[in-house]
Amino acid sequence: MARLVVTRVVINKATLEAARLGVADGLLDMAEAIITAAHPPDEPPFGQGLTKRRGTSASVDGRRVGGDSEMPASAPEASVVVVGGFDRPGRFNELGTARQPARPFLTPAFLARQNEAEAFVRPAVQKRIGR
Repeated sequence: MARLVVTRVVINKATLEAARLGVADGLLDMAEAIITAAHPPDEPPFGQGLTKRRGTSASVDGRRVGGDSEMPASAPEASVVVVGGFDRPGRFNELGTARQPARPFLTPAFLARQNEAEAFVRPAVQKRIGR
């Protein structure tokens, strides 16, 4: 006769939420490091000084949890969302326009650091969950 095996999994919701907040903290630190490493062009007379304005923001389930900027309206309200970037003229330099070629400065900074995510996220999660 086969014996019935029952496995019970108990989820510690407080620790799970702390881990999610730790992921947001770590990715926010990473976003700050990336935009600090980026060197936006600063051209007179139209964009002078404007591409120097930068910011980051993080939210968990639509609730802002960090950063110094507002979350874009197009950001999803689910899970962990972290954004970082430069003010509006920076987008035109990064992606180009019909009359201006693209001069990426943020993408190369991101690509140079994308493999370092664990180094930012792991300590932040461990700090949040108390390990």
